[in-house]
Amino acid sequence: MSGKKVTSLIFILGILLGMFIIPSILSFFGIPTFGYLLASVFGKGNPLVLTILLLTICLVIFSVYKRTRM
Repeated sequence: MSGKKVTSLIFILGILLGMFIIPSILSFFGIPTFGYLLASVFGKGNPLVLTILLLTICLVIFSVYKRTRM
């Protein structure tokens, strides 16, 4: 595998871990997740939507950064 494919795979795996697995583990132990923090900061809203919005923004910034670095 080339370096780009490995980096892309790790990036996608990190997004999946951050969206699905880590919040479940945190809520199991009673630790507030990032979604609840966003809901408390931005008022009553859907934490899942806010989290996906922030992850999408991070993904766009990362993509732009990778393109400008080439």
